[in-house]
Amino acid sequence: MPALFEITQDILEAYDTLVDSDGELSLEAEGKIAAIAAIQNEKLDSYFYVIRKAEMEEAAAKAHAEQWQKKAAARRKAIEWLKNAVQTHLVATGAAKVTTPNGNTFAVQKNGGKRPIIWRETAIDLPQLPIEYTKVVKSIDADAVRRDLEYGDELPFARLGEVGHHLRLR
Repeated sequence: MPALFEITQDILEAYDTLVDSDGELSLEAEGKIAAIAAIQNEKLDSYFYVIRKAEMEEAAAKAHAEQWQKKAAARRKAIEWLKNAVQTHLVATGAAKVTTPNGNTFAVQKNGGKRPIIWRETAIDLPQLPIEYTKVVKSIDADAVRRDLEYGDELPFARLGEVGHHLRLR
């Protein structure tokens, strides 16, 4: 049986024949048009059902995707909770690294990067702030504050905190 695109030209030719004959067709032409119409209807029905099936599968896939996204979010929260529990235990017991008999390793390590600045709760008066702690837009230059805090200067509005931790599993 021909594909839908293969009968398109036949349908157009049958239409031209119908128009050219002022609606008066021979039995042969009527039979040909009826056969083409039957093929067309069968093909269009097939396309209809395939499209509907694809739409239902698409809807099901979207529903599954939503379910999996919810499951992924729940798993992410569980992972964070479990890691936090292990990290809290290891920090409390002073164990920086533990390897189980099965070879699984838990290591509490400091985060890389710069030490965070912990701002004191006193209000910062930007116009009165020394120029070396400001940028052109008159915002606090955290790098300058950090530099002086690391150098040992005492600043009334900030102090250095400790670098955070993260848990690495291998």
